[in-house]
Amino acid sequence: MALPIFPNFSINLISNTKPILARISNGSVPATASPSPKQYKPFQGKPEADVVVIGSGIGGLCCAGLLARYQQDVLVLESHDRPGGAAHSFKIRDYEFDLGPSLFSGFQSRGPQANLLAQALDALGESVPCANYDSWMVYIPEGEFLSRIGPT
Repeated sequence: MALPIFPNFSINLISNTKPILARISNGSVPATASPSPKQYKPFQGKPEADVVVIGSGIGGLCCAGLLARYQQDVLVLESHDRPGGAAHSFKIRDYEFDLGPSLFSGFQSRGPQANLLAQALDALGESVPCANYDSWMVYIPEGEFLSRIGPT
C-alpha cells in the first residue's frame, strides 16, 4: 500500500519493516491520490535505516556523511540519475558545462573565511582538489575583462 505525503513522494509501507520513501517517477500524482505500484521504481536496498536523507545535494551528502561517521545507518534517496544536486556538469560534444556552484570562495574550515562545506569535509577526514586563482578572464557579450580575486 502506498500513501501519498506530498506531491512526488509517497511512503511505501512494507509489512514487518520500517516505512521507506519512494520517488514517484512521473512527478504528477496529486497529494490526495494513491499512486499505483507501476508508477514508482521499487526500492532495491535494505528497507530500513536509522535516518533517511532526502536529496543528495551538497547539504544532503554532508548530512549523511556526518551521521554515518557517528555510527548512524543512513539511507540517501535521490530522484535524479546521479548524486550532487545542482553541483554537477553535462557534456555537449567536447565541451563540459557546470551546473550550480563552480566557485567556492574561502575554502578554509577555520578563521574569518570559514566555509561550512570545508568544515564538514574536515570532520569526515576528506578533501577535494582545489585550484587557487588570483584572477580569471570574464567573457560577456559586451566584451571581456580580467577579474581579480582577493585583496587588491
